[in-house]
Amino acid sequence: MKIVYGVAGEGRGHASRAAALWPFLSKKMDLTIACPEAIGPFIEEKTPGVSIDLIPGIHFSLQGHRIDYFGSIQKNLPLIYRFNEITDAMARTMKDQKANGVISDFEPFTAVAAWKAGLPLLNLNHPAVVRRYFSLLPDAVSAKFVASIMTPPAQKHLICSFYDGDVGPILRDEIRNTRPGKGDYILVYVKESSAAEVREKLSGFQDTEFRFFPDKQSNFIDALSGCAGVIAPAGHQLLSESLFLKKPVLAMPQKGQYEQRLNARMLKASGWGRETSLQNLTRDTADFIRDLPEFPFKADPFHRFIFDDHTARTASIITSFFKEETGKSRLSRRSSCDYFQYFPRKIRRLRELTA
Repeated sequence: MKIVYGVAGEGRGHASRAAALWPFLSKKMDLTIACPEAIGPFIEEKTPGVSIDLIPGIHFSLQGHRIDYFGSIQKNLPLIYRFNEITDAMARTMKDQKANGVISDFEPFTAVAAWKAGLPLLNLNHPAVVRRYFSLLPDAVSAKFVASIMTPPAQKHLICSFYDGDVGPILRDEIRNTRPGKGDYILVYVKESSAAEVREKLSGFQDTEFRFFPDKQSNFIDALSGCAGVIAPAGHQLLSESLFLKKPVLAMPQKGQYEQRLNARMLKASGWGRETSLQNLTRDTADFIRDLPEFPFKADPFHRFIFDDHTARTASIITSFFKEETGKSRLSRRSSCDYFQYFPRKIRRLRELTA
């Protein structure tokens, strides 16, 4: 089977998922990875020998630790204007390549091109999990709107998540094969836009060692596997890797990003972490350090948490899906991945708990 795998270029979580799945999927599929130029070198390094098609990438604008949605729209206006032109060209390429199907990890160009080319589409990502939770707060409505654009209707949806996912976390080999220890330092992963302020907030903890990342001089995997705890933004990939290694996390969601706020809330519900903000970082870090020996706390039973590695299982589901779809005379009906689709599962979960 020849499958086109579209990967979003914002952040490294999407690219890391593709790299983790590649060894499993490449045994059964002839993969072409379609990705923006920004992550092309990373994909090339992590998936040697794979065919790569460079495509336009949608990027978000930041104001410090906050997502600027209006600025993001302005930044991407040229791509929005050329959306039909780009997806038409991609659909023709898919037909010329005789592709059998498309995987989209929060990558809207390949997803829409699949529809235009008449190919089965599988949406695989984490951010669309926001569509499964009801909220009318402004950042939630914005996040749901963005997720609906990035994950259009498909024959199948796979939300990979440590909470309430269709599958659990997808982890790279380096994480999956490491042996965690427990040192006496805290790993701090921070974006460049807020690095100086985070360092200042943590400068008063004279008796605690903090190891800051990104750091080109140090090995991140070794530091993560050996730390006592983690302070980081609430991106799903790093949270999943930390939880797999049984590392408590103090999560600092980006302002205005509902997905990260939801991730942090679910992290706390899992019993493996807390939520903080730049404003309260000093106070919450003190509480986090004090409670490190007590983790994990009791998890909220209403939610289904998965900390195990589901990479191989996810690859098996993907392979089976395309094998089944390509054997049909007519494609399955496309559906959305939203609150009303997922709500019956939550009702069943509630009934199980109250039975």
